[in-house]
Amino acid sequence: MLSPLKYWKSLSIPTRRMLLFCLFISFILHLLTAICSIGFSMYDEHYQILEFAWIKLGHSTLDNMAWEYNSMSRPTLQPWIAIVVFKMMGVTDPFKMALILRLITSFLGLSSLIPLCLLGMQWIKNEFLRKAFPVLLASLPTIAFVQARFSSEGFSCIFLTMGVCFLLISTTHTSTQKKTSEYLYLALSGIALAIAFVCRIQIALAFPGIMVWALFIQKTSLKKMLIIGFVMLSIVCLCAVLDRYYYGVWVNSLWLYFKINFLEGKANSFGTLICFTNKNRL
Repeated sequence: MLSPLKYWKSLSIPTRRMLLFCLFISFILHLLTAICSIGFSMYDEHYQILEFAWIKLGHSTLDNMAWEYNSMSRPTLQPWIAIVVFKMMGVTDPFKMALILRLITSFLGLSSLIPLCLLGMQWIKNEFLRKAFPVLLASLPTIAFVQARFSSEGFSCIFLTMGVCFLLISTTHTSTQKKTSEYLYLALSGIALAIAFVCRIQIALAFPGIMVWALFIQKTSLKKMLIIGFVMLSIVCLCAVLDRYYYGVWVNSLWLYFKINFLEGKANSFGTLICFTNKNRL
């Protein structure tokens, strides 16, 4: 497999033009989705992220906070990102704040699609399907919608995509002279996967599949997987420090989230539903 840049250079001029057109369409779709979106798609996006940032900026009170705030069961990485962005931009209008975060998230989402497209095309042998793949990535409105939301689900999916892409790119650096680049991409993969996990703990269900694929199909060495694991653990610990500064005490928010929602059944209080029984969502 070639790196995204080398694969781009190997493509014909007509194919490059087609990919650039797809990139332009995807950019417009992401931009319009970020600007035209109203409100929030999931309650967590507002009450467990924006509201968490809002109270730290002194614009809210404890009475307005969801139960996760007092239980300290919510990782604070995304609220800290929002706080930093708000302070840097000097914006106090909550609607403008939400717009800025949607634009940033859309840019990150679009950035994750570029290497995914150039790497994925190399796996597709059928010529028609290979050309259809970037068209679908660029034109599906659901992709732009999810990637425009500064939600834990959207952020997690974006960084999961980045993590897998970085892992794939690391396998393209096999020569001795490029070992540094290989380890760099392994570290970037660990960082991205850790962020995906911290933002949405449920994304951990994807990790066993990624590990099995990397070890037995991609033939990635155990040493490289341990590097990724070490980097992931380091990022999780760093996020624990962020939680300490946010809540004021040392707390394992990831464990509390799992304990309260899954072991104690708090999540069941919001209702349970098997996905294929909901015809409206399908």
